[in-house]
Amino acid sequence: MAGQKDENGRTFSSRLSQRMQVVNGAMRTSPVYQAQPELAAAIQMEMVTQVERQSVELRKAGKSPDGLLDPDSKDYYFTPNRIKAVEADIK
Repeated sequence: MAGQKDENGRTFSSRLSQRMQVVNGAMRTSPVYQAQPELAAAIQMEMVTQVERQSVELRKAGKSPDGLLDPDSKDYYFTPNRIKAVEADIK
């Protein structure tokens, strides 16, 4: 299951990277995170860590981690308010 690609030939890692670019863009436009670039970086690192940890657990259970990146999945990681939730986790 590791190295599995989607219908467009993208790996889980590359799709996660694309999703994090969206998060980064959203954070760059936020005055809160513009004023605290270290916090923004820490949040993004923690988000990647959490998704990667969850993907490892899913793979160990014989499941695909694709739902973590699929907005239509109940396992979707990037839910509304996720940035604030991760910020609370690291504070």
